[in-house]
Amino acid sequence: MDTAAASDDDDDDDDDVCVADINMPVVGVHAAQQSSKMALEGQYTPSRLNAFMYQRLVARNSYVVTIVHC
Repeated sequence: MDTAAASDDDDDDDDDVCVADINMPVVGVHAAQQSSKMALEGQYTPSRLNAFMYQRLVARNSYVVTIVHC
């Protein structure tokens, strides 16, 4: 049995746990701070890419629970 393949399977489970523990307000503040710091340093394209990356991260890990009353 290949140990590298076995460890890759374990990493997928760890990623799911880590994503479940994301604190979205902290992620939002961190994204704003990082992007603004890059922009102030003149790194406009990396700043925008960073902001878009965090936007996708938040969108992937956010959901709205809709309750339907019958």
